[in-house]
Amino acid sequence: MTTQKNAWTPPVKFLSQAFILLAGIFTLDHLGHIFVSHSAAYWFGLVLFVLLVVTWNDITPIQVKTRAETRRTRFFRLFYHGILLIFTLTVFDRIVDRIFTFGNSIAFWTCVMLALGLLSGWHTITSTTSGQRILSSGFVERSTLMLCSLLGALAALELFVESDFSRYHVFGIWPTWEITSAPAIRFELNSAGYRDIEHSLERQPGMTRILLLGDSFTAGYGVAQTDYYPVLLREGAGSSFEFIIAAQPAAETVHQIDNLRDYGCRFSPDVVIVGVVSNDPWLGIEKNSPPWPFYQKYFERLESPYSFNPDLLYMLDRPLNRIASYYGQYDYADWLDALYAPEQPWIGLWHPVVSQLADLAATCGAHHLYAFTLPEPADYSDPDILEKFERIYTTLEAGFTQAGFDTTNLFPAYLEHFKERPFHSLWAIPNDAHPNAEVHRWYAEQIWDKLEPEAKNWE
Repeated sequence: MTTQKNAWTPPVKFLSQAFILLAGIFTLDHLGHIFVSHSAAYWFGLVLFVLLVVTWNDITPIQVKTRAETRRTRFFRLFYHGILLIFTLTVFDRIVDRIFTFGNSIAFWTCVMLALGLLSGWHTITSTTSGQRILSSGFVERSTLMLCSLLGALAALELFVESDFSRYHVFGIWPTWEITSAPAIRFELNSAGYRDIEHSLERQPGMTRILLLGDSFTAGYGVAQTDYYPVLLREGAGSSFEFIIAAQPAAETVHQIDNLRDYGCRFSPDVVIVGVVSNDPWLGIEKNSPPWPFYQKYFERLESPYSFNPDLLYMLDRPLNRIASYYGQYDYADWLDALYAPEQPWIGLWHPVVSQLADLAATCGAHHLYAFTLPEPADYSDPDILEKFERIYTTLEAGFTQAGFDTTNLFPAYLEHFKERPFHSLWAIPNDAHPNAEVHRWYAEQIWDKLEPEAKNWE
């Protein structure tokens, strides 16, 4: 059977669909990134766009139809065209802003052109004899059934992972700066980007200014705005002390220098306190620290370029990285061992950084420098883990003491106080080893027990 109606040549169809693809992608990107929360109007527009693209060759004027297409092959053509389109959208979701900027490689442009060519020419490809044969084969039918089953299972699992029951009793709440929990945990940041209140540069008469430096432990990741130890110190110390918090997640010692120089020094603190955590000697790749192997953090590399971060992706991140560590025999524990290994140069490179932090604090006007090691809730019933962290916290204590800090190693007291507690019960959230509110209260008590008798000598 042959039909003729307002014939569009194949190149015209190809170019028209390529235009629709580009226009739709840029429009969706202008409205916001794909696969994050949007209004009903956005999702309605996205669905219409997908339907328009995958059915474009069926609604455009047909030039010549010489081969009857069965419903079966047409379904598979539309189905896989839709799958290809969704995959392409997830990739373009982040790179679309850089498509028409200079500096992209030839390989980048080649991939963009190949993706557009494949999507625009899909109907032509599947209309060939070999394409029709493949789409009508039992292999495609079985593959489609398996793919639909997998997508359905992943969708169901994603819904479960996002449920309250899963978040609070099974897998936990996955790492985000804004943690959703009951009651809600919010990170209220000041204008400088720290989890703290606003502070005036002008010192109040008779006020002792105390600056706290640290990472996510000191910023209270995973606990409420009122439950992390710097705030508890502020409440317990009284109105004659002003606690200024300059702590951020992933801020190791080298980053704390920047936080002190760019923010903390503005307030001319009398006292500087550093909350020290085991990975603080990490100086960054650019600072010559132990590099991660190429196979580590597969999913972190996968998820970082995209704006959508399904909870399921986070749930799979840890087991897949664990498989990678079995394959390569290198995981976070090995990296931490390498960081502190005496035969390696890394810990030696950290000591001058601590001295630099102490010198900067003195330059900013601080007359009293304190450092407290903040033990993490780990399985210290394991002799190997216990021995490792005893060595780590002793090394940290020695490093800060040599730099001029009055250093307190809280690890022995932590072991004594929490020796009867399962370590998981001390985690802030079920899938993450950050300390919970109980541990933060203990931190605050230990730190203030040390500081209170000496506070009279700060004036």
